[in-house]
Amino acid sequence: MGKKLIVLGHGYDRNGNFDPGATGNGTSEHEWLNGVFLASLRKYADGHDIDFYTQNMFANRDANTVTGYDDIIELHLDAASAAAKGGHVIIYHKYSPDAMDHRLGNMIANHFGLRGGKMFHGRDNLYNLNTFAKRRLSYRLLELGFITNKENMDYFKKHYDVIARDLISAVVNQRIETDEGKGSSVEEKTPVPSTEQYTGIVEYMNRNNMDSSFANRAKLAAQYGIVGYKGTAEQNNALLRKLQTGAAVKPVKSIEQMAQEIIDNKHGNGHENRRRSLGISAAEYAKVRAEVNRRASGAPAAPRKTISQMADDIINNPKVPNGHAARQKWLGVDSATYEKVRARVNQLLR
Repeated sequence: MGKKLIVLGHGYDRNGNFDPGATGNGTSEHEWLNGVFLASLRKYADGHDIDFYTQNMFANRDANTVTGYDDIIELHLDAASAAAKGGHVIIYHKYSPDAMDHRLGNMIANHFGLRGGKMFHGRDNLYNLNTFAKRRLSYRLLELGFITNKENMDYFKKHYDVIARDLISAVVNQRIETDEGKGSSVEEKTPVPSTEQYTGIVEYMNRNNMDSSFANRAKLAAQYGIVGYKGTAEQNNALLRKLQTGAAVKPVKSIEQMAQEIIDNKHGNGHENRRRSLGISAAEYAKVRAEVNRRASGAPAAPRKTISQMADDIINNPKVPNGHAARQKWLGVDSATYEKVRARVNQLLR
């Protein structure tokens, strides 16, 4: 798992200027997010590769320079009329939500409900969001309910420790148990996501700003290990459960296949957009990117077989072509490696 950065919205910038953020129910965004809630976040992040940014990133314009993180999560509280409630996940408008987005979205839905019934909202008018998208860094902004809604804030104040635990669990994709020895004193009650909230997979995807076409559902099904997707009720329910729980996907294509698709421009421009399109982790995408760069530079691929195994192929495989140039191409190795294979063949045939 790569390194994560959690950004607490608003607060002081490096010049000493202060922005409290939205206010309501006796507190402000900065005060609440950076108080006992941050202490709980740090407690559950202990032992995981997570850093916290507690200044005003927007005012500092540090979205331009922060580096070394696979994923960035910014936390805020929404504000509107006293009746407005629920949270959501904001992502760049040209992206589709990935597995982490789904896990965080489900965490928000479980604790605060969803603003307007939608888990995801695509935006293109937020500075940090646009800057990280331009830099091809994985970023999302979470609105953890409405600070102006008494129900949301009463719940948050009562259950902040469990919410912090569930947020860190979603970030690291690992269930973290509340450790009473670390001072947790809140009720452990986390609703379980249910497929009964939606009439089906299409409604779920439409309500969460996802491409609900059969082609995209088939692609997602393959990534989640649902074999031979035909859109049956059983397959759709299985896919819905996977999306709601934010289950990790496994690449169904080789690194070489995915690299060739990028070269063929099948996944658009920009590393983050390509990674999301492929549906793979940042670590897996780094391997794909390295293979693309290797091909672009003309460097030879690392041999998949040992010298002895390739020599044995030359001697025993009936499909081996004639001529050294043809055999080198058939093996897919550089000239130096082929000379080693050739020497081993000669040694074995003596």
